[in-house]
This record gives sequence, C-alpha cells and structure tokens, in this order.
Amino acid sequence: MAVFYILKFVWLTFRKSIFKGSLLCLLLFMLIGYAWSDLRAGPKPAPNMNNQEVIDTD
Repeated sequence: MAVFYILKFVWLTFRKSIFKGSLLCLLLFMLIGYAWSDLRAGPKPAPNMNNQEVIDTD
C-alpha cells in the first residue's frame, strides 16, 4: 500500500512536465514488468545449507 502512495506522489509531482512524466511512466512500466515477471517465475528455492560437505581435519 505504501508503494501506491509513493507512486501517487511521484505522479502528482511530475505530471506537469511532459518529458519527465513520460520518462517516469516508462521507468514505472519497466519496474512493473520486471516485478510481474519475477512474481510469475515463482519463489526461488532457498540455498540448501544442510547439504554442505564437512571437511575432517584430523
């Protein structure tokens, strides 16, 4: 929800300047696309910490 308020603030700040606004929209869509593709890929498996070899120094 905080992201929404940040985006709203950014939109209200930059909407008057067309160049900055379009640049910001492009960046925003790129971020959304990246996040969406990351979400669709699913959760990444955690590194398996239990499968490490124990080196015996005796």
